Amino acid sequence: MAAKHNADPAARFCAIIVYDEEEAYRRALRTLVDLDFQVGGGIDIRPIPWRIEEFGHFYHRALAMENAQAADIIIVSVTSTVELPETLRQWLLDCVPHRHDRSTLLVVALLGGSEGMDSPESPRFQFMKKIAAEAGFDFLAPAPFGRELSAKLVDAACAR
Repeated sequence: MAAKHNADPAARFCAIIVYDEEEAYRRALRTLVDLDFQVGGGIDIRPIPWRIEEFGHFYHRALAMENAQAADIIIVSVTSTVELPETLRQWLLDCVPHRHDRSTLLVVALLGGSEGMDSPESPRFQFMKKIAAEAGFDFLAPAPFGRELSAKLVDAACAR
């Protein structure tokens, strides 16, 4: 199982997908497919999936941290409406000091279920936005999906 998490350092576009349920994972993959479509195809996108519950294990958390160091984008996709789990919050906080010498990172927050995406006032939206801002990362939390998402993703891919 751990083999799926080995990031290829030569990957064209490394995307970490952190998710809570299968539906959330599929939503993140659709976001990456949209990115490839917007730039006319041909991007070598390497999604690396991490289920949030895996962050409770030291080995998985450390490996996910290693993956994040090589990432171009981190997508956090959750369908639940509860607060982000502490293990995820801590992992995001721990990613910050390890990225200061890296190129720009885009953090995408896909927060919400079938009822809709979180509003900008939600505590978890604010938490992710604050972490990204303090680290100098680009941040995007689209609601609903649209041109802003596509434009920022295209910019991230083209900068690579």
